[in-house]
Amino acid sequence: MTTQRVLHLCLRLPAQVRGGRDLRLREQLAVMAAVGPTGVFALTGTGAVIDERLQLWQAGTDETVARPMAAQELAPVIAAGSSPFAVRFSSRTADELRETIGQFSPDVVIICGLELATYITVVREAGVERIVFDLDESSLRTYPSIAAIESNRGRAVFIRHVATAAQRAEAEAVAQVDEVWLDSEIECAHFRAAYPNAPLPRLVPNTLDVESIEYVPGDDPRRARQTLIYPASFGYEPNLDAARFLVNDLLPLLPDAHLQFVGSGLPDWMRTLDDPHVSTTGPVRDMAPYLVRAAAMPVPLRAGGGTRLKALEALAAGLPIVSTTFGVEGLGMADTGNYLHAETAAEFADALTRLRNDAALARSLSNAGREHVAQRFSRRALIDALRPTAVG
Repeated sequence: MTTQRVLHLCLRLPAQVRGGRDLRLREQLAVMAAVGPTGVFALTGTGAVIDERLQLWQAGTDETVARPMAAQELAPVIAAGSSPFAVRFSSRTADELRETIGQFSPDVVIICGLELATYITVVREAGVERIVFDLDESSLRTYPSIAAIESNRGRAVFIRHVATAAQRAEAEAVAQVDEVWLDSEIECAHFRAAYPNAPLPRLVPNTLDVESIEYVPGDDPRRARQTLIYPASFGYEPNLDAARFLVNDLLPLLPDAHLQFVGSGLPDWMRTLDDPHVSTTGPVRDMAPYLVRAAAMPVPLRAGGGTRLKALEALAAGLPIVSTTFGVEGLGMADTGNYLHAETAAEFADALTRLRNDAALARSLSNAGREHVAQRFSRRALIDALRPTAVG
């Protein structure tokens, strides 16, 4: 067997975790760097290399490729039939990518996410024989589900137009690559149904370095019994929808509770919220201290896609979770006894009250949750999934 040279193409250098995709990429890099030559080329970003074993840690110089596009900018792009991710393409970045590929000589390039599909042709023309498309989650369900929760009718219509354009871009990208990665069996099943002529997708799960995460049982005195935590990237509409539910619907039913939001992209209404029962913290390097101090994590998600890394992190740390069915989709947690199920605000309030008053239940959920993650979402599962890529 021969060791493959692997290059990851991503949007930003994952020096700091801003969301689930950064965590996914960092896990992949840790596993692959332990096996053979591994590098990262990001469209933009700064920060010290996260693993000394990485042989390349480089970013492009055109920072405009990472900027968000406003709806008024996207509308004419979509109306013209172009990809909503065209903003990510830069001739300067393409030239830098070609030069990097020439110097690093990768056998495999892993393109991280649909928004970077505009560089598939550049990678292929640079002479790379094998291109992997780490789609993570497909746009087939993600965008329609977001449109379904949007209360503003005009915005919902716009999101549906974006969904159509994204799905068109996804179909074109899938036809150009050699392999597609998705993060759950549910995502794989929908992909196979939508693209019967595409390469069969490979399940590459979202995982955690479980052994490095401190486990604190749900009944441990370090856990503040009234504190609830919801960590997320709040630039993502499903997480904002969940945040609004927690503040407006759940907290009035739990007058003694304290809710802490932790994450990037906090909107003004969250940062300036005048409520002594709510606190906000921006992105942090280490979630562990926050997960240890909380009593539970409510996960009222009802839109989005992929697997929920926030739930995995909580379970690995021993933090009990209360979640909608959608919130733990893809985690294999139905009827497993390692979380409490709730859909309505009243159901969430009841479940969280039970947790607060029943130390044995809290400890049982902690033990079961940690064991579930260790068995199915530890780094060993990722090593097994990536072995054919890292070693040819």
